[in-house]
Amino acid sequence: MTYLVGEGISRSRACDLSGYSRSLLYYRHRKRSIPLDPSIESRISEIIKERPSYGTRRVTAMIRRSRLNVNRKRVRRHMRAMNLVMARKKVAREKAPRAVVVSTLNRTWETDFTKIYIPGEGWVYFTAYIDLCSRKVRGFLVSMMSRTEEMLLALDSALLTEFPDLVIPNLSIRSDDGSQLTSHRYEEYLRSLGIRHETIHPNTPEEDGHVESYFGHFKEDYIYTRDFSSYIEFESYIGWAVNDYNSVRPHSSLDYLTPEEFECRIMEDEMFRRKWIEKQMGRYEHVILLE
Repeated sequence: MTYLVGEGISRSRACDLSGYSRSLLYYRHRKRSIPLDPSIESRISEIIKERPSYGTRRVTAMIRRSRLNVNRKRVRRHMRAMNLVMARKKVAREKAPRAVVVSTLNRTWETDFTKIYIPGEGWVYFTAYIDLCSRKVRGFLVSMMSRTEEMLLALDSALLTEFPDLVIPNLSIRSDDGSQLTSHRYEEYLRSLGIRHETIHPNTPEEDGHVESYFGHFKEDYIYTRDFSSYIEFESYIGWAVNDYNSVRPHSSLDYLTPEEFECRIMEDEMFRRKWIEKQMGRYEHVILLE
């Protein structure tokens, strides 16, 4: 078409001969500019300042919790303009089987411990028991050592919260086969309370993947973004962090509800419970449903 115009043929005739629309001759690309909403920017800044590890999904969930209706694309656009979108390379992984989907509270717990280094103090250990239904942290302990004694103290904090009279009708605890969690003292204590103890098979971390995932997300959201000067400061902070995890932090696996909100919904809304079970069962292969 440009050649025809150069040969003296009119633009209109050149478009007819070449088959192009005449509007193409006058088109000039304009960069799309969508004004940003100051109220959304302000809310994003508040969230990221307190929770710097959050991406667009969880920021969107937090904004919606404040009763501001906004979609993820809009949040992503604002965060990109604010230079708050982190590029993460997605790692291709084989789909690991999910051993169980638990739809009843206090039916199955998982436990493990992790360690965090504090300058001047050394390694500090954090033990937790989580409910596989709601992902709520039932009990935890911060300690300088990771012996059987610490595992039992963390267990007691969970049991006395959920079963004050220590009448435990139908509870099983899943763990790896670490020496603390397979010691004679630990096993005997569980048997005395009528609690079943399940240990995962060797080299199968997916069998207790909930607690492994919990520690990973917990460190990313609450530990790596902060500095601690002492054991006492860390111990005090963990108490706040666990409460925030249970009551404020939205979980993608719980339809972006907090564990406490999810517990209320799954106990009171049978339709919600059935839809959630169906969704979980459809996401994984070789699933066992525990009700």
